[in-house]
Amino acid sequence: MDRPLDEYLEHADDLAQDVLNAWGSNWHAGNRNFAPEFNALLEDTFRYWDAKRLAENYREFGTVSENIGADERESRLAFVRAYKKFWERHEKN
Repeated sequence: MDRPLDEYLEHADDLAQDVLNAWGSNWHAGNRNFAPEFNALLEDTFRYWDAKRLAENYREFGTVSENIGADERESRLAFVRAYKKFWERHEKN
């Protein structure tokens, strides 16, 4: 099913957590040979998660800059695009 990007953006945090949980549970089970496309998704997930945490830390003290906010938005969009592509490719299989 081809869902609009907005649906994925609305749930970006939960989707990122799902990717991290899947990676972590497989890693701890000894499965360390991930498909290249999952590794690419994981990289986008980590970038988004790091940018989000950094922006949240700055927001907590009211000092978030335009650059930090822009990095968060851009990494979120990149993650969601990668997730959508990955999910739609594997959802059908």
